[in-house]
Amino acid sequence: SPEAPGHTQPRMPLSWCVVMADSRPYATSQPLQDWQQVARVNEHYARIHGYGFAYSQVGAGVSWDGKPKDAPACVHPDRGSRSAAWCKIPAIARVLLHGVGGRPCK
Repeated sequence: SPEAPGHTQPRMPLSWCVVMADSRPYATSQPLQDWQQVARVNEHYARIHGYGFAYSQVGAGVSWDGKPKDAPACVHPDRGSRSAAWCKIPAIARVLLHGVGGRPCK
């Protein structure tokens, strides 16, 4: 059956999503430090298996949604500042709620 103009099919969900969260930025230049290489290997693994990959820089001046901030750790809108280690939880929740690249995670 033909589709209505402007109608788009929902994107197929990803069977798995690999999420990494770190206070250091994702590297885009060489040479890579060990922790940067781990992120690249995880991204490659996700890609070749058809999984989603999300790298979230948290803590150290960056909020869980990736926006710069002045506080020393991420800040929850209702509960206030969190230590950098706890900033990973909202980063994972965001991927579970919103997916990767417009595709939901199962």
